[in-house]
Amino acid sequence: DPEIARIAVTLTARNTDRRTTLDDLTRRNATTLDLIKGYGDAVEKLETGTLTIRPELTRHGRGERIRAYHGSIQLTATLSDFTVLGELVARLADQELIRVDGPWWALRPTSPH
Repeated sequence: DPEIARIAVTLTARNTDRRTTLDDLTRRNATTLDLIKGYGDAVEKLETGTLTIRPELTRHGRGERIRAYHGSIQLTATLSDFTVLGELVARLADQELIRVDGPWWALRPTSPH
């Protein structure tokens, strides 16, 4: 039987202003981290992964003009209490511009199985 479940959460933001994109992403990240941490000991591990901000260029004309900025942050949560998993995934999926992948079931690395 699995001992842990991992979920990946990708937060995104898009705006014509780079600073606003980063601010929106920072706000979503703080809100999401608070939501996940609110599950206390059920969350065995919470990791922040890659932060990306990239320009979207216009397709018209010869010059490279920036149309918008896209940003994303990747989080990974490892849960040891499966009774809260469904609720947590549903609450995360209900947030603005968030993608949830998983769960992936596993044994702990230290498991004797």
